[in-house]
Amino acid sequence: MESAIDELWETIRQTCPILMKDWLNCFNGDDDTARCEMNDTLSNMENWSDRNCNFLLRLVSDDKTGYQDSNGNYKPRVQLALAFVRHMSRSSCFTDFVVATLNVHGNAASLMYVVIQGCPTLL
Repeated sequence: MESAIDELWETIRQTCPILMKDWLNCFNGDDDTARCEMNDTLSNMENWSDRNCNFLLRLVSDDKTGYQDSNGNYKPRVQLALAFVRHMSRSSCFTDFVVATLNVHGNAASLMYVVIQGCPTLL
């Protein structure tokens, strides 16, 4: 799982550098803290359904469970979240996490399902 998480991180950094930079600004540019939060989410099933811990749920949130910008405003980063989901949908090791996250998020599940419906891993 660790190598899949490393690959996920590097792929998103390379394919979405502007979106990643915007998100990393929430951590004062500290890649290690952001990466640790992502790793903690993916490695701990208890965090999958917790809106305060699940990095993917936090990325789409515009309330106090989300990430604050430098002005202290909560700003959803939906495009980055979708990029993560698209990449995770290609690897069976993330299937349970993606399904659990979609179940927690409820109404957004149908929107995100469109992104992953072509992937037999998640069907």
